[in-house]
Amino acid sequence: MSAKKAKKASKPAAEVTETTQVKKSKTGTIIIILLVMIIAIGGVGGYFYIQNMKSSAPQQKQIKQAMVPLNEMVVNLADEGGKRYVKANPSIGYNSENKRLTEELTNNAPVLRDVTISTLRSKQSKELDTKGIEALKKEIMENINSTLNEGRITNIYFTDFVIQ
Repeated sequence: MSAKKAKKASKPAAEVTETTQVKKSKTGTIIIILLVMIIAIGGVGGYFYIQNMKSSAPQQKQIKQAMVPLNEMVVNLADEGGKRYVKANPSIGYNSENKRLTEELTNNAPVLRDVTISTLRSKQSKELDTKGIEALKKEIMENINSTLNEGRITNIYFTDFVIQ
């Protein structure tokens, strides 16, 4: 009788272990599915939050830029012997909403040309490579801005620039 009792006692223990393992595997699967869903919902929510923040960020006001051409100029460079020259056609870019600056630039065009010519004349041909032209634009802009009272120019553009 004790052998029969042992068999009966061991059978339910095996069944209990199988049932527990099935419950554990179902519980583990449910937990994994829930975690994946939470991560996915969080990712989608984060994406929409970031997109909303980008669209609600303050938009920078577009500056309406106007141009004042300074016309073509041919200037001797500071090279030894004075045999090198530059032919340039610069234009000044500025904020067109500043009407007083527009008037000042128009009325002072000869001064602006003189400042530009003086700046060009101080350069040697070897200084006017690609990086040198950007530095030249910055220098011309600073020199012109120092003569202005009603505002500041924003850029210098060259529609023609030839070194001979």
